[in-house]
Amino acid sequence: MGRVHGGLVSALADAAMGIAFGRTLLDTEDFSTIEMKVSFIRPVREGLLSADAKVIQRGLRIGFVECVITDQRGKLIATGSSTCTVLSR
Repeated sequence: MGRVHGGLVSALADAAMGIAFGRTLLDTEDFSTIEMKVSFIRPVREGLLSADAKVIQRGLRIGFVECVITDQRGKLIATGSSTCTVLSR
């Protein structure tokens, strides 16, 4: 259909949020995503996408992360959020 599949945009958001949350973990901790939401703002036909994720809240067991995905012109493509649970190894 000439547009980037939403699954690709979702995977980019998931990876960025996972990296951001993973940086908050201790050596004895791991995590898993328990909920994720992506809102698509505009379609993408081609070009580079950038994802910027930040941890909004990190508690002892639950964390919340948000992500913004933009194209090479800085136009908003999608937003994402995820809730993560911290696991002991």
